[in-house]
Amino acid sequence: MTLWNCNGALWTHPGRLEEILKVSDILFLVETHQSPNRGLPRVDGFRWESVFRQTSRRHTTRGSGGVAILFRREIHNRIEILKKDLEARFMWVKILTSKDQVIFIVVCYFPPKGSRYNMAGEASIVDEGTPHGPSPYEPLSDDIIRYSSQGEVFLVGDFNARTQSRQCTIFQMDRNLEMVNVDPLALGITRTSKDQGADATSFGHHLLELGSRHQMIIYNGLAKWPGSEELTCFPHGGGESTVDYLIGRPEATHMVNSFRVAPCPIGADHSFLYFELKCDISHATNSSQPTHHTIIHFTHELIDIYSRHVHAHLSSFVWPYVCVFDLS
Repeated sequence: MTLWNCNGALWTHPGRLEEILKVSDILFLVETHQSPNRGLPRVDGFRWESVFRQTSRRHTTRGSGGVAILFRREIHNRIEILKKDLEARFMWVKILTSKDQVIFIVVCYFPPKGSRYNMAGEASIVDEGTPHGPSPYEPLSDDIIRYSSQGEVFLVGDFNARTQSRQCTIFQMDRNLEMVNVDPLALGITRTSKDQGADATSFGHHLLELGSRHQMIIYNGLAKWPGSEELTCFPHGGGESTVDYLIGRPEATHMVNSFRVAPCPIGADHSFLYFELKCDISHATNSSQPTHHTIIHFTHELIDIYSRHVHAHLSSFVWPYVCVFDLS
């Protein structure tokens, strides 16, 4: 599985999609920039599920924000979309493994400070609202309670939250039947992050608060996954950070076979987060991987991108991933 904040790169760098699909059956995407006037590229052999804001940016068909999941069609009967946030900040996905084990994954995109869709207030974010309604942490917290009683829950996404090397707080009941904090070192859940920047927005505090409330921890930077401590966000204006996370219970770390943050692709501003869950969701293994064809609906806004790809790929004559532009 892969998580990627594509920041609209489905349109500007369509080849990135095929790059990820070489190694992933399931792809979680945030900041898709989907809108009512612009859908998502069609990928042969794969199926989309998404949620997006019902508005477009001024003078363009491009949207903002948005989350999506792209998965192979042959596993569609094992994937169910349970809930889509009305403000397109998160989407709940239920995955049924071949052993009938249930896994719930919520893919999230929480806008940064400065966005009119962002979280408001300096107090506990769970209690504060936004210009567009309640904080996303409140319904998300309720959903975690609901779905954790039915199966294992994981959170993935871009939370625009900087946590440095801090970890969520885990509680246990002592001999006096009182709740006490457990030493992270004793539990083996201490983490290291290459992002040591300040949590200027307090969003990192709010994310840690959410994890602590549900006895979940941040997996980025745990010692068992070398490479997961890397930075994930590289804005073109500078200010690298870690804001993309994989989160789950301490007891569920054994379900993650591998987890790493890949180098940020050229031209992108977020890295891929690759993680493999210890579950089989395929009916059969296919030894030969087919060529994936991505179809992008052409508009005049994409004319420069279209021209660039035609020039680059027709001049080379050899390109393993075919990109077909629909001019209709």
